[in-house]
Amino acid sequence: MNGGRLLGVTRDEPEHADVIDVDGIICPGFVDAHVHVESSGLRPARYAEIVVREGTTAVVWDPHEVVNVSGELGLEWAVKTAEEALPFKFYIALPSCVPALGPPYETVEGEITVDVARRFASHPMVVSVGELMDVAGVMEGEKDGFIGLKNLYGLTVDGHAPGLTGFEAMRYFAAGPETDHECSTAEEFISRRELGIWTFVRQGSSSKDLEVALETLEDLRGVCFVTDDLHIKDMDEISLRKMVGRAIEAGFDPLESLSTVTLNPSLCYGLRSGRLAPGFHADIVVVEDLDESMELTDVWIGGKRSEHVRFRDAEAELPDVELSVNPRKVSFQDGKYEVRCIGLVRGSIRTEEIVREVTVEDGVVKDDDVAFLVVSDRYGQGSWSIGFVEGFEELGCALVSTVAHDSHNVVVAGRRLDDVRKALQLVFEVGGCVGAVAGDRAEFVRLDVAGLMSSSDPEEVKKSYEDVLELIRSSSGVDWDPFQALSFVTLPVIPELRLTDRGLVKVEPDEIRFVDVIIDGDPVE
Repeated sequence: MNGGRLLGVTRDEPEHADVIDVDGIICPGFVDAHVHVESSGLRPARYAEIVVREGTTAVVWDPHEVVNVSGELGLEWAVKTAEEALPFKFYIALPSCVPALGPPYETVEGEITVDVARRFASHPMVVSVGELMDVAGVMEGEKDGFIGLKNLYGLTVDGHAPGLTGFEAMRYFAAGPETDHECSTAEEFISRRELGIWTFVRQGSSSKDLEVALETLEDLRGVCFVTDDLHIKDMDEISLRKMVGRAIEAGFDPLESLSTVTLNPSLCYGLRSGRLAPGFHADIVVVEDLDESMELTDVWIGGKRSEHVRFRDAEAELPDVELSVNPRKVSFQDGKYEVRCIGLVRGSIRTEEIVREVTVEDGVVKDDDVAFLVVSDRYGQGSWSIGFVEGFEELGCALVSTVAHDSHNVVVAGRRLDDVRKALQLVFEVGGCVGAVAGDRAEFVRLDVAGLMSSSDPEEVKKSYEDVLELIRSSSGVDWDPFQALSFVTLPVIPELRLTDRGLVKVEPDEIRFVDVIIDGDPVE
């Protein structure tokens, strides 16, 4: 090694270089090809401390969550963090769809234009144009400015094409995107491999696509494993190391499996990480064997043992939540209604449109598996909307979160309007948070960094989050973590039905439009 870079891997002892003598199989440090660090609920430095224990020494971070709420200031913070956090590598994907959709469909604050992106494109830690979520805009040429940064600055162009197969997928990827992390079905995985697109297999807190991929794919050439949106509570159970071990257990070639988190992301993005080659970063993972356990014995990052390294992130005054809606004004008239209801799909961020009858009496949804869903803007504009969600069983409390993709307005779900109002009042009083309210009892995790991340110690965050989940379990039939599902019911670029602060949005591959919540009804006067 020399200055944190590799001179090479050899059985001989060279002169004039630092030498690492290891017992085991040496691998490049693992590279996560697609993450949103903000989804962990932690500041980037704390995130790095946790994932490096599992051998991840680099990530490709699309910071569009923090950029959505703070615009160019958030992007500056992310790039500065990439500088401050070394030797952990936060490679940056420039957000290309901020806002993801925007007016008239939702209230937003941040905006990144091509001119803004261009100012950051030559930074050495910037490696890609972030996921192009505006599928129609890509195919109609409206995103050509962002796609053009590829040739000007040597960037990879990340895709985002849920549900697209056949000719429509060909049109989308022919326009410029080179990767896709939105594959959730066998048909989508087959489509991407047939088209020769870098295929990302996602295993995060919300979308868990690894098993479908392993059942569908014949090999792992051109495949990268990613965690995408991974919350701190799941970091003990989900990691790149464990994904590689699962692939080996499923019968895939060990070296091919390892390449999904080393060679493949390195080639995809042109990184100086992911390979044990002269001049590359001295990030090294030592394992006992390339088998299903992938048992780690040592991790080196920047030429130092990971336990001897401390990571930093940049300081910035990122905006907190500014809730201007009066919670007492949130209401819904009693009666029996036929409604469009957002149906949750467990293990996926996609939703279904469900038409069903609901009954509201004394401000309470009487159907056990249906709850009110309220979205209020976080930017002081005073807009809000109300609808219904199916899938939170016998919800006896109100769930509230200021993490609500991608505009991160405030989202609340609850069967009792009284609890919903108290949850909104909680945000009004404390600012950004994720929590639960049942009657006079409330538990929450304060998210003091842009209403998305906590600056507290990770163990404290986990403890507070568990207190929130315990309140939910004790007052509901919900015995699973509902917040990842809740945080995506507001994302109006993924099928099929979403609620924003402006209303109910129907999302189809070729069209996005507002639809009515109530189809027919008999309100009580």
